[in-house]
Amino acid sequence: HMHALGWGPYQADHEDANGQFEVNWDYADALQTADRQVLFKYLARSMAEAHGLTASFMPKPFPHLTGSGCHAHVSLHDDDGANLCGGGPPHHHGLSPLATRFLQGVLVHAGSMCALTCP
Repeated sequence: HMHALGWGPYQADHEDANGQFEVNWDYADALQTADRQVLFKYLARSMAEAHGLTASFMPKPFPHLTGSGCHAHVSLHDDDGANLCGGGPPHHHGLSPLATRFLQGVLVHAGSMCALTCP
């Protein structure tokens, strides 16, 4: 279904817990990616139900098994697609000044971002 929608899925890996998977699709802007995330969860649940199964996105549905989480792969690129994250000094783990400032902003606003990422 993701191919038909033009998402460009390129990876689906088994994660740590039983039945736990990571699915990746091509980069898009923030709004389109958020829409895809919501639709993906709906599609996964609908397809599971059609086969008599349940797809859960709960962080820890079973106390004795590894928990799950939703994460996003974030990148910084210019309009030509050049990576803006690398080239920094070793003491900054090779991160560029722009990437370092980006991460500082994420950390400063992490509490506020939880309203969107952990409702």
